[in-house]
Order: sequence, then structure tokens, then C-alpha cells
Amino acid sequence: MKISTALLGAARKPQNPNKVPYKEVVPLKLNSQLHSSGAGDQPNICLEEMALMLGCLKKSNYKEELCNKELMRFQKCFLTHERAKNAQKKERAIQSNKEKNGAFVSPINRLLLRFPNL
Repeated sequence: MKISTALLGAARKPQNPNKVPYKEVVPLKLNSQLHSSGAGDQPNICLEEMALMLGCLKKSNYKEELCNKELMRFQKCFLTHERAKNAQKKERAIQSNKEKNGAFVSPINRLLLRFPNL
């Protein structure tokens, strides 16, 4: 088996980890509390009503007078969704006030408070 002269040349040497030190941007430690984002995927609200409304508007060359039924249905759906969303927001505010008083602390947060990171 022949070995070409290109393979015998200087190859790239591995990087020395001491030459490139690690710089911490933020300290590497866990938080002492668990925060839930609650964002999640939101369902498509009033999607069917919006599709019917846009289809009707396209058929009628975007004249709103001819699609009153679909427009009202979409607006009604949106308003009911907004009311439900506001009710949930008020309920969450009441629950967060109770949590501030210490009545409803999650068990994970209690464990993290008992055993904090060093």
C-alpha cells in the first residue's frame, strides 16, 4: 500500500484546552425557584368563523354589506373568547395573591427552599 506525500504532511493538531479559557457569561447555578411559563401552544380561536368570513368576503369582492351574518358570527366568537380570557386572568390574579400569602406554595419550590444550591 502506497502512502502519498500529502498524507505525511503537517496535520492539524488538537486544540489545547488551556489556551482557550472558558468565560462565564452568567453564573452556572440553578435558580432556587421553579417558574412555570404557562405560554404553551394556544388553540386556534375562532378559526372556522374567520375562514367562513374571509371566504364570503372574497366571494363578494370584499364588500362587508353582503357578509353581515359571517361578520357578526366571527365578532361574537371573538368577544366570548375575550370574556373567557379576562375571567381566567382575574382568577389567576386571585390565585397569585393567595400564593403570595404562602397558602399555595408548590412542593417543588418548598424543596428548593429547603435544599438551596451551594
